[in-house]
Amino acid sequence: MKKLPFSVCIITKNNAKTLERQSSSNYFDEIVIADTGPSDSTKEIARCYTNQIFDFTWNNNFADARNFAIKKQQMILSFRWIQMRK
Repeated sequence: MKKLPFSVCIITKNNAKTLERQSSSNYFDEIVIADTGPSDSTKEIARCYTNQIFDFTWNNNFADARNFAIKKQQMILSFRWIQMRK
């Protein structure tokens, strides 16, 4: 399957168990991950899919986390974001 010319932004916190299952690496050219509080192996798993993993200090505001991730993307077209669920 051809990848879509989009960037996807993922906001995550301790989602090592679900990140691999929910990864979109087969579909999008760029994945940007904003990690809001790592204390498990989320980053190690994420590195299998992207090197664009950034720490974001959680401030109880999803919009801030989303905008942070969007500013880190390099592609013009964006799928916006995926909020990880446990």
